[in-house]
Amino acid sequence: MLLCFDFDGVIVDSLRDNLDLINESQRRLKQGRAVRREDLATLSSMTFQAVGQLIGIEREKIEEFTRVIYDLQKETDHQAGCFYGVREVLQELSQKNTLVIVSASESESIWEFLRREKLNNFITEALGGESYTSKAERIRQALQIFQIAANETYMIGDSRSDIREGKTAGVRTIGAAWGYQAAEVLRLEAPDYIAASPRDLLEFLHESTKVF
Repeated sequence: MLLCFDFDGVIVDSLRDNLDLINESQRRLKQGRAVRREDLATLSSMTFQAVGQLIGIEREKIEEFTRVIYDLQKETDHQAGCFYGVREVLQELSQKNTLVIVSASESESIWEFLRREKLNNFITEALGGESYTSKAERIRQALQIFQIAANETYMIGDSRSDIREGKTAGVRTIGAAWGYQAAEVLRLEAPDYIAASPRDLLEFLHESTKVF
């Protein structure tokens, strides 16, 4: 199977770091207001562009706002770690499946984190947000690269927009309720399953899809 993972809020516990990056970009552009943790709890579209619009960045400055965030991700030595249990889940899933990251974050920063945490051997590809394409497009790209059918693919994300993007790409979807958005928010998009923890995700894939 092909398992497409969001990065922030699913693999890495990066909420505090991303709030800092967003707010630094906002300060440099001198527009809008600071983002708050609660802003992301129910945000319909979990992208840096959508966050910029929410906090008042002018439309013509959104691309610059996002680009500054990507530059900061590469420049800043944040030390956020992965969620408890994620390492073991990725290791086990990678034995018989293809694991790909589809994220709003910049792919170079993703790989740097994966190497630091010694997770890089479990992930085959990272399709980051610097392409400025939708996650649905990048999921379809992964389907084409690895020649795996959509009905044998899951998008695993912690936001409503992750679930929508997976559905748009025609794949199955799993809400990761340990991330940025809670189960009751993810449930609004009717994913195929909501996992309460990384271990719960593993058990669901084992029992329901018989991937092992």
